[in-house]
Amino acid sequence: SWTSINSGFPQPPNIGVMAVDPLNPSAIYAGSANGGGGMFKSIDGGQSWKAINNGLPDPGSVINALVIDPINPSTLYANVESVVASGMYKSTNGGQSWTAINAGFSANATSLLCALAIDPTNTSNVYAGSVDGGLYKSINGGQSWAAINSGLPGSFVNSIVVNPTNSSTIYVSFNGGVFKSTNGGQTWGTINNGLPGMALGGLAIDRASGPTI
Repeated sequence: SWTSINSGFPQPPNIGVMAVDPLNPSAIYAGSANGGGGMFKSIDGGQSWKAINNGLPDPGSVINALVIDPINPSTLYANVESVVASGMYKSTNGGQSWTAINAGFSANATSLLCALAIDPTNTSNVYAGSVDGGLYKSINGGQSWAAINSGLPGSFVNSIVVNPTNSSTIYVSFNGGVFKSTNGGQTWGTINNGLPGMALGGLAIDRASGPTI
């Protein structure tokens, strides 16, 4: 059974992404799809919501992806699409304020970032995917980014997952299938045997076994 928990959202709410604080499940973040009003946070398990858009480009921003640092959950990363200034944004205070962190991205990448992942063992390593700029990696918590597209098609990144038991192993889904890296994204190879050869969307990984995706 389900109960509506939309108090504080614009009506009707239009939510595209959500994330839960791993250390405090009463703290939940919700990012808007088109026309939804930017970023929102609940501190009471969703009973009420408040907009947290300080530092985001405009209150109508679209949040395409959102991740929480699993070790320091007051740190969040968001892929933001806006007519004012699209790109990557980071908060280090639980969403109270946001700062753009786009050094190293191409113009094509920042125009529409769409996927995010954090290395669960070293959260300074962050991965970001774009519609038209391929895959990027930061090794310093988003201060700077570098493309890691060797062996990748360099097109629409749909999803990124990091192996929790061996974070050098990363999986990425593109419109051209699934790719795997075993060296932290330096090089990539396809792992499409048995797949239908079509555009693939989300990926998920077994957090206990790691290799099962």
